[in-house]
Amino acid sequence: DWTLTPRDLTKDHVGVDVAELQEKLNALNSNGAKITTNGKDSVYDQATVDQVKAFQEAHGLTATGQYDNATRSAIDAQLNEHNKHLPFVRTSSSQKPEQQITNKLANIQ
Repeated sequence: DWTLTPRDLTKDHVGVDVAELQEKLNALNSNGAKITTNGKDSVYDQATVDQVKAFQEAHGLTATGQYDNATRSAIDAQLNEHNKHLPFVRTSSSQKPEQQITNKLANIQ
């Protein structure tokens, strides 16, 4: 059995996992500038570092700008809480929205 462990992300990393992080940050950042994503070619740029640091500071984490396990868990928990308050939207798909996003990102590769 193989288990995929998410990698820690830092400045200049490139990939779909970077795009996924940027989409999460954009969803949580309702009053600031949005990060531009570019699918599989998304770059963990300075704007991403700055938003990760801001999130870390706001949530009592060490502000390194690195997307590590602690930051990943905190962002996912905050996103889950954020999504609880969104209005219900019926889609034609039987998949959860998270799975739809995952599938769309996989198709970019």
